[in-house]
Amino acid sequence: MLALQTASCVATNVYEITIPRFSNAISVMLLLYVGQQLHGRLKVKFDNPYLFVVALLVVYESSLLIGPVGLNHNSYKDVLQLTVGSTAALYAVCFISKKLETWRIGKVLELCGRESFYIMGLHIVGFKLCTMLLMALGIIDGGLENLMTPHLGHNVFLLIVYTLCGLFFPVAFMFVFRKLKSLVLQNMHCAN
Repeated sequence: MLALQTASCVATNVYEITIPRFSNAISVMLLLYVGQQLHGRLKVKFDNPYLFVVALLVVYESSLLIGPVGLNHNSYKDVLQLTVGSTAALYAVCFISKKLETWRIGKVLELCGRESFYIMGLHIVGFKLCTMLLMALGIIDGGLENLMTPHLGHNVFLLIVYTLCGLFFPVAFMFVFRKLKSLVLQNMHCAN
């Protein structure tokens, strides 16, 4: 796995050869393997505040000195940066997540995690509905033939609106779908 990832990294960074979807998949497989080892063998609990600070420093220094890590088009310098930087970032995110579990926002994040399959599948519909609503209100310009998510620039308000639509439309859709499905099944069961 490591040899395949190294070859993919060298092909991208030295020879500028990146195979879309394939190169990303190799990177993700390596990171999944590292995550599996952290969870399965090392039993990392993501609750050490000192390790959290070290992880933040590693992510900051790696980004500052080497550059950002991006899986799209293998935009990272080497496999070590990808592995160490991503693992440190994972630790920091998981540490924060464990702290948020007891807060109300933790319940919202738990819901998003539980419904992540539907969010991934339906968030585009939420974006499109948001665009149509903003067009109808006159907040953004364009015709329905250009029903693309507009370039938001530095508009934080629109970014928040699109994020909420992308998250909560799929959750609301699936809630209504499940309710209707259970009603139909109950009516079918009562009829029999």
